[in-house]
Amino acid sequence: MDDLLAVLNPVSKPRNNFINKIFSTSALLFTLSVNSLAIHADAVEVKNVKTTSYKNIALNITHTLGGVVPAAQDSNISAQVSAIINEFHVDTGYEVKKDDLLVSLDCREHLLLLKRADANLKAEQVQLAHAKTQFNQAKKLNKQGNISKERYNQREAEENRLKATVVNKKAAQQLSKIT
Repeated sequence: MDDLLAVLNPVSKPRNNFINKIFSTSALLFTLSVNSLAIHADAVEVKNVKTTSYKNIALNITHTLGGVVPAAQDSNISAQVSAIINEFHVDTGYEVKKDDLLVSLDCREHLLLLKRADANLKAEQVQLAHAKTQFNQAKKLNKQGNISKERYNQREAEENRLKATVVNKKAAQQLSKIT
């Protein structure tokens, strides 16, 4: 046994007998294991493997999971115009983005109100044009002294009233375009 130890470890000094036995048994088992692996390696087919660096590997890992996420805040959606809904373009649980069309509305009633506002504005503009003409005539007659002060004031008041009415009708028309 000491001879075996001397072969395996030539610089070792003689040791206690128990330690020498453990060391020699370990060395013997190691030698048998290495020989066994060498024999087994001859029986296994060897394949060449190509390696690459981690940086050259492009990984696109995606995961899709189902589930329901409760909203942190409820969103109330309302229209500025009252109309009948023709069609819903989204349903509960659909993902929507900015500017997505949610519903289609039947706005025929709104369009009729807009046409009415346009017609009212045009009618008032015609009346204003007539009132301006009458007031201009009243100015000429007033310079000549051929019209009463009361009649002159009536023409001026009528023109001013119609100017205010036209401004009001324009605002109503703009409002009907918005809503």
